[in-house]
Amino acid sequence: MLVPSPADLPCANPTTSHWQVPKSPLGDHLSNEVPPTSADYVVIGSGITGSSLAYRLLERKPSAKVVLLEARDACSGASGRNGGHCRPGRYTSFARDSAAYGTAEAGRIARLEESNVRGVATFAREQGIACDLEHVETVDVFEDEGAFAEALAAVASRRAALAGDIQRGEAQERWAWSADEARRKFGTPGAVGAVSFGAYTLSPYEFVCGVLRRGLEKGLELYTHTPVLSIEPAAAAAVAAADATSAEEVAGVAPSWTVCTIRGDIRTGAVLLATNGYTSHLLPQASAFLTPVRNQCTAQRPGNRIAASPAFLAKYSVAFVFATHTPGVYGSDYMACKRVRSAAAAHDPRSEARTVVFGGGRFLSPTWERHCTDDATVNERISTYLGSALRERHFGPENWGEKGGEVEREWTGIVGLTPDENPVVGEVPGKKGMWVCAGFNGHGMALAFRSAEALALMVTGAGESVGEWLPRTFRADRACVARAFGRKALGQR
Repeated sequence: MLVPSPADLPCANPTTSHWQVPKSPLGDHLSNEVPPTSADYVVIGSGITGSSLAYRLLERKPSAKVVLLEARDACSGASGRNGGHCRPGRYTSFARDSAAYGTAEAGRIARLEESNVRGVATFAREQGIACDLEHVETVDVFEDEGAFAEALAAVASRRAALAGDIQRGEAQERWAWSADEARRKFGTPGAVGAVSFGAYTLSPYEFVCGVLRRGLEKGLELYTHTPVLSIEPAAAAAVAAADATSAEEVAGVAPSWTVCTIRGDIRTGAVLLATNGYTSHLLPQASAFLTPVRNQCTAQRPGNRIAASPAFLAKYSVAFVFATHTPGVYGSDYMACKRVRSAAAAHDPRSEARTVVFGGGRFLSPTWERHCTDDATVNERISTYLGSALRERHFGPENWGEKGGEVEREWTGIVGLTPDENPVVGEVPGKKGMWVCAGFNGHGMALAFRSAEALALMVTGAGESVGEWLPRTFRADRACVARAFGRKALGQR
């Protein structure tokens, strides 16, 4: 059994994802030669969580000094390496969430996910962020009877609990398809059933860089290639000697933390970890409840038969759910089809040609790629699988085609998993002024945008306002997190 240990710093030379070509002008951004020696807020991590956090902090506190630190290029972590989906796909856990936390809490999780997905799309449109945002019908194709039965039960449970939300248009319906319907409609001969609903696909890298750009316009200071080595409690005496003119000033405004980087130290009263799978590098106790896991993805040419149906590729994104060698544990592959990127522009809206972004295959690793932070390499066994699974496993040669399907690019990315599959949002137990928003279990595009909004409200003194909509099971003071710090969970005596 692997013993949890703190994560490493991100690799210096990671693989390059489909989305990261061409590189954003913000990739190597430095707002100044060196960061400031003090700041009101220091955000660590420049993915969808960190960029959204910084933007929301400046939205609430326009005059604040907000510094965002990134170890590598901007958006070089999981957000710039995912499959291009923004889909409210957690409905499959609704019945389980209801049993574990109660129907009200399961509903709160579902509502946050739905509002998050809408929020990402709305923000991209209102802010004019060119990220190839497309509304699609997303489909979960089930290749296992047990998994499909569980999904149908979850759909029914969710429909009953969210009937009013669905009627008001605040939550989407889920549509179930029989085996015959799924095979005909989606061209998946191994399907035993399917569930479809509305979602989006996009370039996550371009979306996040767009959010960063809006933050810079509000006064954000962004420092890429500035890894954080440690976070230390600030010494009150040192703070007083350096900055204060009186003991009263020290008591009132002394920063709580010193953020130590390769470019110098920053004193701050609030440090925010948007570091996902790498969180335990800076917060070693997090290794007890947040596990780094490596995912793998490819960009492929579509097979010649499916390429002849550009309308199908443009309309759908797909997740495939199937049994694995471990009883009761399902595997999942995922596919999105995006416009081929032209040499003359970021995208060519006139072209019907599509690139298939396809990932998954983690079940082939003996460790399921857990405790791995190496996104500079790929798993060769998974590579072989990803290069053939669409043709051989999911669509079949008759629907995918015998020709085409060449892998044009392959990459890996590190996500953060938690034992209860919920993110961690809030102040770190026992560490006043240190906050965390991480552990999205590979589902960050559907949860992180609004979770970051919630944390920004908490940090700026408006935490009570999130009580009705942020799930309690996301809170950093829940049991599995509190135990790692030797603390009692919220509500415990």
